[in-house]
Amino acid sequence: MPRSDNSADVLKVLSLMKRIAGKVTVIEYPDSKLRSVDLVVEPKSGVQAIVRISPSVSNRKKDFVELKRISEFLDVNALVIANVYNKEKLLENVLYIRGRVGIISPKTLESLCREEPIYVYEYQGSYYVKVKGEALRELRSKYRLGYSMLAKMVGLTAKALYEYEQGKMGMSVEVAERFLEIFGDDFERVLDAIDVFSFRIISRKSDRSEAYRERINDKKSHLAEKIEELGIGNAEVFNHIPPDIVVKSEHSKAFIALVSKGNSIEQIAKKCRENVKLAHELGGHAITMIEQRDRDIEYLAEECSDVISESVEDIAEFVYKESRR
Repeated sequence: MPRSDNSADVLKVLSLMKRIAGKVTVIEYPDSKLRSVDLVVEPKSGVQAIVRISPSVSNRKKDFVELKRISEFLDVNALVIANVYNKEKLLENVLYIRGRVGIISPKTLESLCREEPIYVYEYQGSYYVKVKGEALRELRSKYRLGYSMLAKMVGLTAKALYEYEQGKMGMSVEVAERFLEIFGDDFERVLDAIDVFSFRIISRKSDRSEAYRERINDKKSHLAEKIEELGIGNAEVFNHIPPDIVVKSEHSKAFIALVSKGNSIEQIAKKCRENVKLAHELGGHAITMIEQRDRDIEYLAEECSDVISESVEDIAEFVYKESRR
């Protein structure tokens, strides 16, 4: 079960998530408040996402920063369920967008469970709604208003109105209210419901060099660099999910968990088991890398991994073969 500052909130969110998602997989490692991924969900819409549950989140906290890196590196959307973001209480029925990460309150999740649509999203400090461009054009035609006339009535340029009708940009809440004053209830059918799992605004590709500069000079970093030197793909180091290193090649993903005698058998078993769950849900292979030969650890790794290895070269060979399939 995901651990949080408030276990009751976690149970409630998990129960709600199971009502709106076709599949929910719980990730239970590491046993820390800094865990970056609590769930992998596949909503009925079919757009998979990783989920973090926490009473409050901050864009400076290590778990949130890592969640963003995971979502960007693996090209998977993330959703955070929280009451507070950066010390400010989240508004209900609003999706907050931070790159590939969306943030909503538990109350918003409750609304979705009641099949109440979410229309408003926040991006870069402003609030917007999605509009159906074709529906807006039909409404303008119904009222026999030309571009210039309607644009003047709403306080827009004709070009901006055209952009809305093409569905090329979100409409600010303030502008939407002016349309509502003109068209009344008819304007409601122009609003487009938001899928909190899939609707994101990706302005640019992330700069991987920034993530690399954050690395500390440790064993995991050296292994990741060696994997990249072997030319099998990109490798990233993570600290708050079951795998320590994730490798991504053109057609394959490998989730590598490093284990040693320094951990208890129970912790090793849990780490390997949760690594398999996360890897398989995200379409990858789970690899356990054993630092020292140990019969008990090897037995556990064989039971809870796709592959066990003692060398980077073996991992590289496996990833290379899988990428060519």
